[in-house]
Amino acid sequence: MNKKYQDVVRRVSIQIADEFLAAENDLEKRALLPDADIAEITRQIGSETTEIILGNTLRQCAEKKSMKDL
Repeated sequence: MNKKYQDVVRRVSIQIADEFLAAENDLEKRALLPDADIAEITRQIGSETTEIILGNTLRQCAEKKSMKDL
């Protein structure tokens, strides 16, 4: 992983852990299972982040193309 993203990964990890611990009841009874929950959360984060980045990139390309056509 690129080192410039380590800080954001750490901040998001702490935020997710805090939310997860606040929302989950009886976590001690399923202490080995949070990995699947966290994997689903990170997949969703990846999907939404990719959508945002690709949408932004597509808009930038369209703007550049539009400027060239003027």
